Amino acid sequence: MATPWSAVNVPPPTATPTRPAGVVRVRGDIDDAHAVKTLAHELGHLECGHVKDLPTYLTCRGRCEVEAESVAYVVAAAHGLDASGYSFAYVAGWAGGDLTGVREAAETVTKAARTILGRCNANTATGSDDLADTA
Repeated sequence: MATPWSAVNVPPPTATPTRPAGVVRVRGDIDDAHAVKTLAHELGHLECGHVKDLPTYLTCRGRCEVEAESVAYVVAAAHGLDASGYSFAYVAGWAGGDLTGVREAAETVTKAARTILGRCNANTATGSDDLADTA
């Protein structure tokens, strides 16, 4: 089953997933590396199920942000992009010093990152640049 999401350039904030439109919106005025990392972060939210359950996202936002940014870090690193300068501080800030919570997010992060990387690899093999082409 293909994912129903696409990416477009938009004005601030940096990025937002919008379920009704099925679009991840990434600002066009940020550099390419930041845009890629931001897109991976928003895809992390989608793959972790944060958009499907908005009330949980709102009450557990710290955990959700830790998961999404950790996914972004793994996806970026797999493609040779060093996001540590941003990601480590972002995760630490949202975790609020709760290392147990960060460790508990590992299974969700690993599953989501593998899904995204699998789509990237499949699209590279087929020549597609659309993450919605494969599932």
